[in-house]
Amino acid sequence: MVRSINEPDAEKVITGPHEGFNESIIHNLALLRRKITNPALSYEFFSLGRKTETTICICYMDGLADGKILAEVRKRIKKIDIDCVLDTEYVEEIIKDGRYSLFKTTGSTQRPDVAAAKILEGRIVLIINGSPVAATLPFVFIEYFQTADDYYSDAYYASFNRILRLTGFFLTISLPAIYLSLITLHMEMLPLKFLVSAAQSRTGMPLSSFAEIIVIIFVFEMIREGSSRIPASIGTAFSIVGGIVLGQASVEAKFVSLPIVIIVSFACITGMIVPELRGPAIFLRFMLLLLAHVAGMFGYMAGILFTVFMICGLESFSIPYASLTARNIGQTFADTFIRMPWPKMKKRPKVSDTRDVTRQR
Repeated sequence: MVRSINEPDAEKVITGPHEGFNESIIHNLALLRRKITNPALSYEFFSLGRKTETTICICYMDGLADGKILAEVRKRIKKIDIDCVLDTEYVEEIIKDGRYSLFKTTGSTQRPDVAAAKILEGRIVLIINGSPVAATLPFVFIEYFQTADDYYSDAYYASFNRILRLTGFFLTISLPAIYLSLITLHMEMLPLKFLVSAAQSRTGMPLSSFAEIIVIIFVFEMIREGSSRIPASIGTAFSIVGGIVLGQASVEAKFVSLPIVIIVSFACITGMIVPELRGPAIFLRFMLLLLAHVAGMFGYMAGILFTVFMICGLESFSIPYASLTARNIGQTFADTFIRMPWPKMKKRPKVSDTRDVTRQR
């Protein structure tokens, strides 16, 4: 008995297919074959785990996938020597580049249509028996902000949503640090009325602004983690009521100031716009906050530059992590920061050395 085919909760779409992978590799490969009936779709099977002997399948399009990347994937999988493989994450953490980086260099999806789209772009998909999550290789940073719903809605609306995601990621890691640096070390940059209002809200507060922000962030993350572990029927109510009650009580008791509650809450909420970046966003938020506390805006900018250099220094199976994977200058923004209409996306993304680069004539 296996779980029925349902839409993944983490990758819901308004329009488009409403089906997802389950824990059976046979069902998952059948779902993928239903999307791509071309005989060029190839499967390669391996067995991993000395105790579990888990079946893993490499899926790719013969003629589109890069032979060098495919050979490297085979090489890394054959080197895996572990006693059990129970989920895709086991394999991803072993074969990925930048093993100790905050950012993942392998993609993941639970949707057959997304996996099929990646294969048709020349990428490689790993499907593991017992896991509903498929890994996609290679993976670049801009893919964090692309969702399946972008391709099932109007191009202008999809582009607007992508810009929202990019903005949300910037705000979630930057807003607390910028606010802290402005009200503590760069007060001359603030309008007088805003500065007076901020000063009045700090009257009688027992903690420093830095300590207040740290406490509020920890409380918010605890509420989020707690709401995700309890039954879904009460999880939403728990997070909403807990946040409102704690926030209101803290402000009324003069334990924290109202502007800081607003800033931190907004930063944490914007971090949920891109769930896949929630983990890196937490670490980057604390890093930038600490640097802003020590050196103000100079420390914040140093942290941003460090983050940019870290992203630019990564690779995913020989593909630069910061690459836009565009074939030519005219297609640079066709499917990256925004999504152009389909007639403008004539070339496949540059993730392989295939000669078949024309997707549409």
